[in-house]
Amino acid sequence: TRPAIPQYYPYAFTYRDYVINAFNNDKPYDQFIREQLAADLLGMSEDDPDQAALGLIAVTPMLTNPHDFADDMIDTVSRGLLGLTVACARCHDHKFEPIPTADYYSLYGVFRSIEKPAPEDFEAYPLIQAEAPSAAQQEEFETEKAKIDKKIQAALKSKRIIGAQRKESDILQQGEMTRLVTFNPGAPTRAIVVKETNKPLSPQIFLRGEPDTRGERVPRRFLKLLDPEQQPFPEDNSGRLALAEKIASPENPLTARVFVNRVWGLLLGSYLVNTPSDFGLQGSQPTHPELLDWLARDFIRNGWSRKHLVRTIVTSRTYQQSSTVRSDASEVDPENLLYHRANLKRMSFEQLRDSILAMSGQLDPRVLGRSEQLWGDNPSRRRAIYGLVNRIEIDPTMRAFDFPTPTASADRRTENIVPQQALFALNSSFVNHQSRYLVESLSPEMPEQFEDQVAVLYQHIYQRQPSPFEQTRIGRFAELMQKRNTDPLPLIAQSLLISNEFIYVD
Repeated sequence: TRPAIPQYYPYAFTYRDYVINAFNNDKPYDQFIREQLAADLLGMSEDDPDQAALGLIAVTPMLTNPHDFADDMIDTVSRGLLGLTVACARCHDHKFEPIPTADYYSLYGVFRSIEKPAPEDFEAYPLIQAEAPSAAQQEEFETEKAKIDKKIQAALKSKRIIGAQRKESDILQQGEMTRLVTFNPGAPTRAIVVKETNKPLSPQIFLRGEPDTRGERVPRRFLKLLDPEQQPFPEDNSGRLALAEKIASPENPLTARVFVNRVWGLLLGSYLVNTPSDFGLQGSQPTHPELLDWLARDFIRNGWSRKHLVRTIVTSRTYQQSSTVRSDASEVDPENLLYHRANLKRMSFEQLRDSILAMSGQLDPRVLGRSEQLWGDNPSRRRAIYGLVNRIEIDPTMRAFDFPTPTASADRRTENIVPQQALFALNSSFVNHQSRYLVESLSPEMPEQFEDQVAVLYQHIYQRQPSPFEQTRIGRFAELMQKRNTDPLPLIAQSLLISNEFIYVD
């Protein structure tokens, strides 16, 4: 079969950089929400880098059906920010939550009143300040782009193309243009944004979810569950800003709790609500409701500061506990729901990769900017968050380590242990090379005695000395390798880097 054409969002990195800067600068979470839903309606200048916040609703799956585009937005926003499965009310009233179909189509009207600019509107994209390309790079880019533009225009058949969404998808399927603007350093940097339609949509309910079978009209407004009065949004715009204000309101009982729960789960290894994207009746009940409420109130009271929230959690005695198992407590609390000890946390594959690079001294510390290939010929040594993601076919290595599908939001990482992971750890050129780099980086401080060299490796990787038992076993292994004329130190370093002690954070 013919391989799928790689599918990239060449400018998605502008949204990623916006998120990184928002966290580093401790942008208040309520403002973070407003900008992601309605940055273009907040009075910013067109070249303001914060316009890239619109990537939340612009960097979507490449859907040709506008109804599916709106559905994806409703699902992303409702589950991600509110912990509600509103998209389940697309065809009928929600079976388990007090969310009628009318509420779904009220939000549908909001997101169908915006559009992503079609290719001919690309010049309207806000330009983000970036280092200017060289004259040679710019000339090369323009030459190649002109060639590809001719091919694209010849391929576009107006009778078969409907609307900006289809046009955009058609062009991206060519693949060549996408690769050019993704990898050519002369390509200009742009934010992926949305814009208001000329006239906001007055939505109608689709009976059984069928666009051809329409029921009564509903105004664009917020969910009745969270806004009993349900005042309609302004008629002269999509209502995105009004929606953002409703979600980011201190009076909203879900927004702060959902975010606090996510942060708690990432730091502690388990969630207060074990279904972080579903706070409804079908979701898990909070294990510590009073704690969740207190953290949410404290978060809002301190200006929606994420750094304050993290500081509050990591300076607590609960977070600072050891992960050592206590038999008496384990009998009473076998699942550690009461947090009588710390949870062992397995690093994600990206964290593991970055940690190995840091140990070997090969990690590239550059931040922000264009995404780069992590695998293949001449892979980047930057942090994995700066890796380029093919949305059609995930790299097999990352897929083996449970990298989530990039076409839908993922509220947590699954943790499966499969043979492919062990094969990667033992045989991949990446781990082998980094093990050798690690030993080479430590060579200036390596003592003469082999036992002392092993101690240096342990101290560097584990921040402890090897036990007598470990020294004995390693000594036997070294004797065997020396008989084969093989340097044992890189192999020992590799064994330490792929061990549970390194992979799990205790």
